[in-house]
Amino acid sequence: MMALQFGGLLELSPALLVSKQTVQALVSAVLMNVAIVGINQVYDKKLDRVNKPYLPLASGAFSSDTALSIIAACTTVSLVLGVLSGSSALIFSLVVSLLLGIVYSVDYPGLRWKRSPVLAASCVLFVRAVIVQLGFFAHALGRGLLDFHFPKNLWFAIGFMVVYGAVIALFKDLPDVVGDQKQNIRTLSVRLGPSVVFNICVSLLSMAYGSAVLLSVMYNSATSTVLGILHTAVIFSLLVASKRVDISSSASLYEYYMLIWRAFYAEYFLLPWCTF
Repeated sequence: MMALQFGGLLELSPALLVSKQTVQALVSAVLMNVAIVGINQVYDKKLDRVNKPYLPLASGAFSSDTALSIIAACTTVSLVLGVLSGSSALIFSLVVSLLLGIVYSVDYPGLRWKRSPVLAASCVLFVRAVIVQLGFFAHALGRGLLDFHFPKNLWFAIGFMVVYGAVIALFKDLPDVVGDQKQNIRTLSVRLGPSVVFNICVSLLSMAYGSAVLLSVMYNSATSTVLGILHTAVIFSLLVASKRVDISSSASLYEYYMLIWRAFYAEYFLLPWCTF
């Protein structure tokens, strides 16, 4: 929708939500995400038996062979859909996301970047804040990855997701501190302690949503006002919930982490309406 606004083509209708570009992007992206998450779970099997014993591989519900078959199928179908779309931007987004997912998770010399806080955060930020925003924006326009002038709302989306991506990259390790310590994975949560990282994440969330509210005030319009109210409601909910988190409890931290993800996905419904 943001891309269609930029191209002067936006006319909100059910047809827009099921357009060819939308379906191609959503289906291929979901399948690739399943593959990337699957790769991570295959190589985190021992860790997950401590940190997340309810996951399919850790619990024994899936065998490694079953998981690898699912990963291969999802990867293949995702890439085939990307190629059939004829969109270089979509293909690039899928391939780079897969490659970063591999270097992030695979336990092989030079890989397993999740062991390094900086490299792990870089993977998450680059995919969530840059590749997804630019790739799918260009795909919706039917153009090459950088074959357009960057509108201000796209810059805002990238900036917002850079901060949010940093929060996800930092917070994802908080519920896993015990298992990470046992496996000698020196995440920032292990090095600095859960309390410090938790407070950093809440501060970053406040900064991201605060900037969105400030821009809504600066660009005085009916749409901006509604967006400002909605962003205020989201950060208020996140801040209130943060006060109830027991930082010594992995379950409590994981529950808040899931709330952060729900707010993250909700933002994808708000960003397209930004007309800054």
